[in-house]
Amino acid sequence: MNFIGVDLTPITLAGYEPTGFCVLKKDDKGPPVLAECFSLPEGDTKATRLVAEVYEARGEARVAAMSRLVAQVNQELVDLIIEFMPGIVGLSAALSLPDGRAGYDLRLADHILEQDPLLKAAKAGLRSAVKAPARAFRGLVVRELLDAEGLVYGEDVIEVSPGGSLACLGLPAEIGSGRLNREDVPDRLLKLLRIPRSSHLPQTDSEYSALVAAFTGYLRFSGATEEVGDPLEGTITLPRRTGHAGSH
Repeated sequence: MNFIGVDLTPITLAGYEPTGFCVLKKDDKGPPVLAECFSLPEGDTKATRLVAEVYEARGEARVAAMSRLVAQVNQELVDLIIEFMPGIVGLSAALSLPDGRAGYDLRLADHILEQDPLLKAAKAGLRSAVKAPARAFRGLVVRELLDAEGLVYGEDVIEVSPGGSLACLGLPAEIGSGRLNREDVPDRLLKLLRIPRSSHLPQTDSEYSALVAAFTGYLRFSGATEEVGDPLEGTITLPRRTGHAGSH
């Protein structure tokens, strides 16, 4: 069984950041093993060619080119997810909006994470609809595309907070920025995943977030997670820990 982790980065007229993508494979025995960890888009794809088109265009032509880019990038991502036949997909982006409340309001799940003493250090990993609307709306689009492929939100597709997951696991919750060194990935996480130091580890903060998202999906499969928030509004999946204030 494969567990997919995706760190959804925003796509705006200001630019497009590569999206982190991770695959954990699990056989019948033992914990999952890191199979692949990379950034998208890879190589010469239609999406990478459209990036150049966006920057060359001006005015209305640029807006139209951006629309094509967004659609293509999202479709390539979903096609790749489906190719790996995932058991669970963990996405680090808001997959729902505040229920019945207009404007830039927080969801209950975001309130819980912000008020939790342990998770205060993980704010860099929070993905709220308020703090990152471009990321959130991309999450909603990808969720809809995955739903069209038969992957059900809340069962096959879950929202995760990489920083929150690390904090719940007792690991350093701060996810850095830019290129990573091997020393940036905690030894305890590598041991949990049976990842030897000689393997290809995440090279960017987005890839690292994707790795944590995939591992959270595995923990969900193993029954070792809990949901925070409101099922009617959307929940965030976190590793279970004793005495989690505000769990629902």
